[in-house]
Amino acid sequence: MDIESLRSFLSSISLTNNQINEIVREYPNIIQILKENRVNEIDISKLHGIGPYILKVIERKINSNLSYTEFPEVFGEFINLHIAKQLKEKYKLLSEITREMNKNPYKYLCSLDGISFKTADSIILKLSKRGNQLDFNLPSNFMQSKDRCTQGILFLLNQNEMSGNTNMSIALLKKTTSKIST
Repeated sequence: MDIESLRSFLSSISLTNNQINEIVREYPNIIQILKENRVNEIDISKLHGIGPYILKVIERKINSNLSYTEFPEVFGEFINLHIAKQLKEKYKLLSEITREMNKNPYKYLCSLDGISFKTADSIILKLSKRGNQLDFNLPSNFMQSKDRCTQGILFLLNQNEMSGNTNMSIALLKKTTSKIST
């Protein structure tokens, strides 16, 4: 796990910035140390502001979330631990996530709790612009894909309904669609 992924993971399990900085400085391989049950190798005298009790709390938090450590490596800063847990619950293997993300990325992400079309769009656009370990292959015309258009329209209709409206004119739908499609 690279340093930025480690920072992202440690932040997602609610460690303070000071705790993150101390761990990254002294034990950038802390995940590996805990996976191999070598916690006795951690010298708390090197970790300013982290005593035996806090170390146990950190160890418990990391161990209870170890199955999610691969997600920051794959998705980087684009998802948080809450989303990673949903991905892992819905599909156990990264290969299954890859398959679904390549098939219908918008539908897949929008089906997760707390992921709106705008958030999904942001994640997908960022993933498409950088190399990633998901083998994430978007078609060159994905900005006009049926999946993106469908999820965008459903998002707008849901937003309209949440505002207390039970219908929407085609003209208004076209106007609001153009605002989110760029």
